Amino acid sequence: MTHFRLLALLWAFIVPALCRAQSTATPPVNIVQLVDSVALRLNQHYLFPEEARRMAAYVQAQADKHAYAALTANPALLVKQLQADLQAAHRDPHLFVEYNPALAQKSRLNPQPTAAEMAQAKKYWIANNYLFKKAEVLPGNIGYFPFTGFVPDLAGARPTISAGLQFLANTAALVIDLRDNMGGSPDMVNLLESYFFKEKTHMNDLVNRSTNDTTVFYTDPAKAGHLTLSMPLYILTSRGTFSGAEDFAYAMQAANRAVVVGEATGGGAHPTKPVSVGQGFVVSIPFARSLNPVTHTDGKAPGSCPM
Repeated sequence: MTHFRLLALLWAFIVPALCRAQSTATPPVNIVQLVDSVALRLNQHYLFPEEARRMAAYVQAQADKHAYAALTANPALLVKQLQADLQAAHRDPHLFVEYNPALAQKSRLNPQPTAAEMAQAKKYWIANNYLFKKAEVLPGNIGYFPFTGFVPDLAGARPTISAGLQFLANTAALVIDLRDNMGGSPDMVNLLESYFFKEKTHMNDLVNRSTNDTTVFYTDPAKAGHLTLSMPLYILTSRGTFSGAEDFAYAMQAANRAVVVGEATGGGAHPTKPVSVGQGFVVSIPFARSLNPVTHTDGKAPGSCPM
């Protein structure tokens, strides 16, 4: 599994464990250096080049107007202002700035997850049943399958997914509840999709700007142990539905395999990675985007609804 496919959930569980304390003797921030570094990294990695240039130009113009001059001794407030300015130039819920020297050092020196970090994340997933809450048969023989994330540990999670869906295989209709699902691994998204198609089906492409390549995702009955569910499928969404969960809902709808019901989703279906911009600051940058083969878009404009 490539590094970027692990990022969505690995960082969610590993980063909070990193020390966020900052020294009271922190030297004043060099604003010009910081803003130039942010602009450089956005232009190198952000998935939409035109928007990257717009955000970079905006914060550089703000720096030229000395908008950050009074914040050089207060990284926390500086981060808030930078974040607000980046979002003013182009709203993206996945893009954010933080002052985190420990994470900055890690993302600069060792961006790959370590064995210890992988073990820590896996321990969490096992303790939380790989984020699957229950499989239930509701009155009227309606299956109900809620879960809160797409973990990247496919080998570990597959038995849980298969058992849950096998239990629901005789229901008249199935409801997958993604209202509290924050997304995660594209590979796990593709695995779940594979339970609902008898033949290999082109579902999604993941276009990576950082590496200038594209990963193509097809459903594969073999991935699902040849368990194919053919009952009507309904997917519940909310404003809390985000990232890979949006990808799943959008792709299943575009393939005419599911009906999506619910609120407008969060609008952030893009893998991100933390990038050090120096002086202890980190920018989490969306660097890849989904491209649906049916609609030829990702359908994930901020605040979009996949219905």
